[in-house]
Amino acid sequence: MKVQYIQFKVKNQHRVCIHLSPHHFKFLKQLASIRYEGDISKTILYLLSKYLKFLYQIKKIDQKRTLTIDYQPPTKEYKRYWININPTYWGHLYNLRFSLGYSMSFLLRIMIDWEMIENQEPNPKILIPLPILNEAPQSTLRFLQIYAQGVRIYHTSRWIYLRLSGYY
Repeated sequence: MKVQYIQFKVKNQHRVCIHLSPHHFKFLKQLASIRYEGDISKTILYLLSKYLKFLYQIKKIDQKRTLTIDYQPPTKEYKRYWININPTYWGHLYNLRFSLGYSMSFLLRIMIDWEMIENQEPNPKILIPLPILNEAPQSTLRFLQIYAQGVRIYHTSRWIYLRLSGYY
């Protein structure tokens, strides 16, 4: 078995582009100003931590069996917005898109929709309703695993530790 350790520190903020409707972006900024003094990074972390269990319930990878990503339904109301975000949070969204089958902007849109419902916003247009969680154990797929990867992320200090193992 060969084990390799990688350690690196990411920069404080990273500028990324998201595609949202003005109504959703306005709500995201409003939520950031109310809860986290305008910090959109912490707001996205809040949304991820609150709705992650629900996001795994709506994943499409099992039905599609491909790694292609589903994007938001095309409409002329989406605009490009540039936000500054902690790269570790953005990396979490980036990895989720492969697990769930939706683009990062679409994942943000879904979570913002769910948060709008909870805050009783008037007339939200919900693309995917909030699923009901069931506590039934899920079946797991068994496969031959010859590589293992462990990732440890410290969000406050922005350190990322990777442990890669190859069994051969």
